[in-house]
Amino acid sequence: MRDPVATKGPQEEFPHEVQLTLFGHLKELQRRLLLCLYAYVICAVICYIGSDTIYQFLMAPLPPEVVQKNRNLFHPFALKMNLSLCGGLLLFLPVLTWHIYAFLRPALKRKEGHFIQAFITCSWLLLLISLAFTYAAMRYIVASMLSFTPAGVINEAEIYPYAMDLLAIYTGFALLFQVPLLVFLTVYQDFVPAAFYWRHRRFGIVIMLTLSAIFTPPDVLSQVVVFVPIYMLFELAVLLGHLLAERR
Repeated sequence: MRDPVATKGPQEEFPHEVQLTLFGHLKELQRRLLLCLYAYVICAVICYIGSDTIYQFLMAPLPPEVVQKNRNLFHPFALKMNLSLCGGLLLFLPVLTWHIYAFLRPALKRKEGHFIQAFITCSWLLLLISLAFTYAAMRYIVASMLSFTPAGVINEAEIYPYAMDLLAIYTGFALLFQVPLLVFLTVYQDFVPAAFYWRHRRFGIVIMLTLSAIFTPPDVLSQVVVFVPIYMLFELAVLLGHLLAERR
């Protein structure tokens, strides 16, 4: 007679889950991929309908004296489509992360499932913080750039290149704010000890300053505005990862 303790696995951790064969898993994967595709299309359509609102949100940091112009007949359509696709992707990300987790959940133990849930939640919080921070910082960055304008010169902003630059900046800041979470994961899972990060902190500072310089205008104050929160999150991630790893 088999020992029931020896056969304990993820199905005991999640008794409501049904064990599937290889083809069953492939069919489940196909079903979730189709659901993700339908969800993304719906999110993109929603953003297409609200693309004018998204555009006004992106252009909010521009002061009234900056003239918004379009010099290409096809740019308004391209701008509307890009805003729809990028905005739809942002709305779609929660659906995507949920389906990835739901597909992997039968193979996870309860503790592993809770850890992944917490990891996804923290990732989303950092994403929202990065978007709010970027929106607030853009007013300062735009004002800083306009301060270099000679007297009597009228500033113009072409709507498509400017909006694409803003989308790139928002994306870059969102990725930067995910770095501390990855650092926390490497420390918590003992891939890289906390002492390594602390011992080589100066190299991390140089890397973060370089990344801040890439995603900000060429002035020191803008780089510092971006660097400070990233560095604080980095130190917090290393410390929390170290403390939680010791308690584990």
